[in-house]
Amino acid sequence: MTDTELLASWAIHKIKTEYPEDIDLLIAVDGAEVGGDGHGKCFDYFIPRTERGNELSQTFVLGDGIGTDLYPRSWERTEATVALKEGPMACIANARILYSRTPSEADRFTALQQKFWNQLRTPAFVCRGALERLKIATELFCNMLFEEQLFQVRMAAGFVFDYLSEGMLLLNGCSAEMFGRIGQLEALPGLEPDFLLAAKALPAAESVETVRELCRKMIYSYRKTLESEKVVSAHEGNKNAPDFYGLADWYQELALHWRRLRCFCAAQNASDAFLCACNLQYEINIVVEEYLLGAPAEFDLLGAYCAENLLPLVFRADELEKKILSAIESHGISISRYDTVREFLTHN
Repeated sequence: MTDTELLASWAIHKIKTEYPEDIDLLIAVDGAEVGGDGHGKCFDYFIPRTERGNELSQTFVLGDGIGTDLYPRSWERTEATVALKEGPMACIANARILYSRTPSEADRFTALQQKFWNQLRTPAFVCRGALERLKIATELFCNMLFEEQLFQVRMAAGFVFDYLSEGMLLLNGCSAEMFGRIGQLEALPGLEPDFLLAAKALPAAESVETVRELCRKMIYSYRKTLESEKVVSAHEGNKNAPDFYGLADWYQELALHWRRLRCFCAAQNASDAFLCACNLQYEINIVVEEYLLGAPAEFDLLGAYCAENLLPLVFRADELEKKILSAIESHGISISRYDTVREFLTHN
């Protein structure tokens, strides 16, 4: 027997003799091996059935530094991985069942694997996952802007690449492998060339400024990819149409922001007009995405801001207000409007 087979046999025997009612599954993960270390092939993790099952956990070092970790992953963590809320994806995509307490546990795990692959073919699902990865990568990049030590910036950049490359693969219906990510990206059809160029240049970058700029290029390119796919994907995969009564409620509250913006602009109060427009843009961005109103660029308010001439901002705000009202009314919903307080009291 090979070392891999011997270790797998040891783990299975230990489960059967010491934890027969405490462990549901023993799982191997392919694709995690580097330089013949056999990592993941003999076993990677187990799914405990009871609290006592966690005691199977063990770490040790073999041979010339092969660190080995037999660790627990609960059913909840496994389901979170399927939902793209926890990584790595390989823990579900590349998983092999080595031992199952009963056939039902194996069936449950296999069903989760199938669900994972089915979801990767669902545009709305992968788009949400890609957006979440952009959010995390952007936060890492923002923190990087205030870091001056190269090793810290490089570390953050590695995670920026990891999240963004994972998102790019998701958008193409692929699971991210543990290693060889550049090769995976090169195989994608229609990948933004600038993204791949920046990703390839990143390992050779030798200054804080260069690392930051490459990360900025990757994020910019990634955002361009999302802009071209996000709205279409969301519409294609959306089974539960948004409740536009919620958008009507939002407008009835936010109408005050439009009125205030007009007041600030009429008074030539550029400072307050700017802050009010910022708040309104933030709110608009949220509903554009939530109610699938269109591409974000179609709802650009702040692009019309000019401190020396606030009139274009007023015109643009009016345009966007009419656009949102049209979306509400196209769903047969009327805004609750009252000319006076007495009229409101009469009807309420």
